[in-house]
Amino acid sequence: GNFTYNADEISSLEINWVVGNISVVQSDAPTLSVCENGTDLQDSQRLRYRIKDGTLRIEFWASGLSSAISSGQKSLTVEVPHGIALKINNENGTICADSLGTQSAELGTASGDIRIGSLTADAVSLSSASGQIDVQSASVSGDMNADTVSGNLHIDTLSARSAVLRSTSGGIRTGSAVLTDSMQAGTVSGEVRIASLAATKAEVASESGDILLSLARCEEAEIDGDSSLVTLTLLSDLGATVTHHSTTGSMQTGLLCSFSSENCSVFGNGACRI
Repeated sequence: GNFTYNADEISSLEINWVVGNISVVQSDAPTLSVCENGTDLQDSQRLRYRIKDGTLRIEFWASGLSSAISSGQKSLTVEVPHGIALKINNENGTICADSLGTQSAELGTASGDIRIGSLTADAVSLSSASGQIDVQSASVSGDMNADTVSGNLHIDTLSARSAVLRSTSGGIRTGSAVLTDSMQAGTVSGEVRIASLAATKAEVASESGDILLSLARCEEAEIDGDSSLVTLTLLSDLGATVTHHSTTGSMQTGLLCSFSSENCSVFGNGACRI
């Protein structure tokens, strides 16, 4: 059932949930609370928890229990301290947080969304099967990985060492993305739209959706579209050497080329190889 704990007792949190939304609230208070909203739950239907070796583990209900319950009876609100490692799995429900500053964040849901306002961490992994992933701001000192099967993936501002963004039948959209290393973004049947990308290397692909990519800084980029309209914008006077191949399409540009042949065009100093 519902409980409180001392913030200085834990360094990591693990949640395994079956149905119902999970709300994560970060707090500086020394005593923090965990509560589910159900008021008519049997004892066996109430959450289980354990604190051991610095890890707080929360389970949906009694081990081995098989029982019918609605998502509205088991929404969970968890207060957590700053800087801990988070591992949350929700089979049928949304995971949300206004602001998270963690050591690492591994969040996954089968049929719900992941919605985060501000996210700061050393490493991040986000996954959803049939829901959307929506992050307003992500600042990651290490690697950022996010993937969906049939939902859209949106990150408004992203800063990380590297990022891998994947979707099967949803679109991928980012605003400003600054990577010290590389960006990989790919979808099977959705659109990829990256408003401003600064990275050492970029790989962007879509099998049947359009690609809109704006490069602010880049040394090498590979863009692969199948039945796609690819729109490439060079920002901040970025020079590029563009080698292009198409089965049934052609390349068009309004920019002045310093060199042009059938499959290669050079813009400015040609520094970025595309």
